[in-house]
Amino acid sequence: FGFYEAGGNPQLPIDIRSVTEGAPISNFKVRIKHWREVSPATLRDIQTRSGQQDRTGWDDKLPDPRSVSIFALEKDVRTLTIPAKWDQGSIETAGIPLDQGSGVYLVEVESARLGKAITRDRKPMFVSAVAVVTPFGVHMKWSREGPFVWVTDLETGKAVKGASVELLDCAGKSLKTGTTDQQGVVQLPGAKAPGRCPTDSYLYADGFFAKVRKGDATSFVYSGWDNGIEPWRFRMNTGRTASDLRYHALLDRNWLRLGDDLHVKFYVRELGSKGFSFLSAKELPTRALFKTLGGKTAATFPIQWNLKNGTAVIDWKIPKDSFQGEHVVELETSKASSTPLTTQVGHFLIGDYRVPKLSTRVQFTSTDADGTVRPVDGRVPLEFSLQYLNGGLASDTPFKIRAEWSAAQATELPNYEGYSFNRGDVESEKVVEIPEDEVEPGEKKVIALDEMKRLNRDGVFTTEIALPKNLKASAYRLLVQFEFKDPNGEIQTISRFASVSRNKEFIAVNVKRNEEDESSGKAQIEALVSDIQGRPVAGREVEMHWLREDYLSHRRKIVGGFYEYESSTERTPLGTICKGKTGIDGKLICESQAKESANYLVVAQTQDSAGEKIVSHD
Repeated sequence: FGFYEAGGNPQLPIDIRSVTEGAPISNFKVRIKHWREVSPATLRDIQTRSGQQDRTGWDDKLPDPRSVSIFALEKDVRTLTIPAKWDQGSIETAGIPLDQGSGVYLVEVESARLGKAITRDRKPMFVSAVAVVTPFGVHMKWSREGPFVWVTDLETGKAVKGASVELLDCAGKSLKTGTTDQQGVVQLPGAKAPGRCPTDSYLYADGFFAKVRKGDATSFVYSGWDNGIEPWRFRMNTGRTASDLRYHALLDRNWLRLGDDLHVKFYVRELGSKGFSFLSAKELPTRALFKTLGGKTAATFPIQWNLKNGTAVIDWKIPKDSFQGEHVVELETSKASSTPLTTQVGHFLIGDYRVPKLSTRVQFTSTDADGTVRPVDGRVPLEFSLQYLNGGLASDTPFKIRAEWSAAQATELPNYEGYSFNRGDVESEKVVEIPEDEVEPGEKKVIALDEMKRLNRDGVFTTEIALPKNLKASAYRLLVQFEFKDPNGEIQTISRFASVSRNKEFIAVNVKRNEEDESSGKAQIEALVSDIQGRPVAGREVEMHWLREDYLSHRRKIVGGFYEYESSTERTPLGTICKGKTGIDGKLICESQAKESANYLVVAQTQDSAGEKIVSHD
């Protein structure tokens, strides 16, 4: 089942292939019946008849449904022939012409040879399909006031004005009629909610059927065909609500102390097809409730609504003996109203808290435009300052500073998608993997500072953190923490992360394998050198070597008669792949040939303009 755009030469494609070597290829018979307009019952019957030939769980006592023509009792059926003009063993795509104008086409192809080969009774086999030819795209959406139908032109995508639309139920009874406006939309108010049609097909389960006509062109849509415009694709709320009312509570604060004043302003609106509207006095909630999460009512207030703008205001002075913790705000309506009895519209927290008195500022003074911190003579300059929120410097304030280094996994540059730069070197020896339950998770870290310090008279502290000597990496991640006592009595901790690169250039290595010839062991290895702005560096001397990596694992017995696995990785150096200088694109490309099937690592290294070694692997 499919839709085809009218105009030009619409054709239903069919793929035909001869799978028996040496067998003659015969012509195919095609039968076509066309309906200019269809009713819901006719369309369901057409689709049901076409689907009968796809069923495989047939009764052995009945004829094979694939050998029964759907046109056995039909009249006004047109017959065509598809000539055999393709080579033996190839797939030929032929087009079945749908040239009788817009409408519904039921198409059936007959094959005597296919039926003789696979049907139970060895009679000719039939394959069918349903096609709709139309110049219109039709969408139907259900709203509170009734269904909307939107008609557009398939060729231009523009709205179709003046198209007549008729709404029918699943029995074909006409319910509403209308004409599309300038936007190609027609609203059909007053129609009841769609029921369920007597069909086993989910495509026709909903009970609204809309027919569209303009001139000789026709189209249709079922109310269940609503995947064309799906709200979730536009991040719209698709949840259903039992009411068209929308409530909102605007609180001046969401965290209050015992004894504070809570000010709440309520808004209530009714949602309709034309937007929001105000409610009448009988429909509005009558009381506001403040409750704990456990359901205990803390306070109740009658509401005096402003009918002109649909708002109400309530002030509550929180008693000193109130429950602390999270509270909810609810609106309550009388039972005679059609709106829900209670509706939760907001929440707030009652508890003690302290307002900070100090503001902080942490700055890495040698930072590039991209946010990367550059060491100066092997050290990272850092500045930390405190000042009072109401003005003034926090002179001579004591604090504790902690600094921690860790190796960065890789550097990504926006100009080179798919490349990971400065991944570092690999150990060419046996590396034992300790079981996860015996070590703390995380990467190797080096503590650089853990000291008590004091701000100067200007409320500022400056220092320089040296790069780690016992952590091999081209790029690092620096974590700095400052701990100090706020005048409000609380201990505050401020953390900052920084990406630190010790090199002025980056190198990446990329191994490209030929998927069609993986068994040959051939691979193209590419090294790329770039500066910190992402520009290629030409003429840089690069050396690439490789290692074989073997993963070993064995089971060993431990205390208590239990077993655990001990794993290790062995890397064996295999020598240099190639050496050379990068071209104008910053790349050096080499070919490699592995002698046996295994896992291999490629390491590329060079020196930046400052003479620092940079390494990466893949």
